[in-house]
Amino acid sequence: MFISSNSSSSAPVPVAEEGVVTQLPKVPQVDALNILVIPKADGGFWSNVYAGCNKAKNEINRNRQGLGTITLDWQAPESEEYPEIQKQFMDEFVTAHINGSRRIDGIILAPQNEKVLVKSVNKAVDAGIPVVLIDSGLIDQSRIVTIVATDNYQAGVIAAKQMYVELGGIGKVVLADFQKGAASTSKRAKGFRDQILKYPNSNYSRQ
Repeated sequence: MFISSNSSSSAPVPVAEEGVVTQLPKVPQVDALNILVIPKADGGFWSNVYAGCNKAKNEINRNRQGLGTITLDWQAPESEEYPEIQKQFMDEFVTAHINGSRRIDGIILAPQNEKVLVKSVNKAVDAGIPVVLIDSGLIDQSRIVTIVATDNYQAGVIAAKQMYVELGGIGKVVLADFQKGAASTSKRAKGFRDQILKYPNSNYSRQ
């Protein structure tokens, strides 16, 4: 897992690997914070993300010494096939923040599509709301605070190497995309393709 940051601060950012306890970052001592979280979907893998967000929230709140608590607003599409729903969530909440009917202090976003959410992210940043990406990136990440994600290209490379070993260097390989338009999927596919084509006896196709 890696964290890439656009922040000018030189302070290290803790990376949470499975089974490893990391020190939580210091949170500004303001009255209250409301964080909007938009995952790719509800349930499954994203249940773990929800649990992790709540664990961090609870741990930070215990150390806020009587100040206002951090709250999470979890807005999840039914499945990972509706980037327009994510965009709708983003735009509605940011607009509500701008007109004063709802306060949003930060957004955590796992974009389903690397293009659809760019304008919405820029709108949030223009409104003074910092945005952190998780799991997948965008084609333009120049204005986000940071991204927390797997090195998806390298994951594809590793998968191709293991496939080559399992096939004994000879065989037909078909790569089926899980989610077209998602940066995580496209980078994994590219890493897999770049590596598998290095093997002269591989018969590769993509669907």
